[in-house]
Amino acid sequence: MNQSQQAKLLHSIKDGCVLTGFSHMTLYREINAGRLRSVKIGRRRMITPEALKAWISDRERATCGGADR
Repeated sequence: MNQSQQAKLLHSIKDGCVLTGFSHMTLYREINAGRLRSVKIGRRRMITPEALKAWISDRERATCGGADR
């Protein structure tokens, strides 16, 4: 992924997969569960960089039990 893709305001599900290393099914499952925020524009589902960062932070807290290391 090049620098211009990292500076996008919105990422497609495919971009989200590349950025996180997770499958599209995992991202859709997290969106449907309400754990990953997304924006629907027309028929496309898009994710903001902030939503991806928040989701990763939330998963980290859930995994670590919220304890500081």
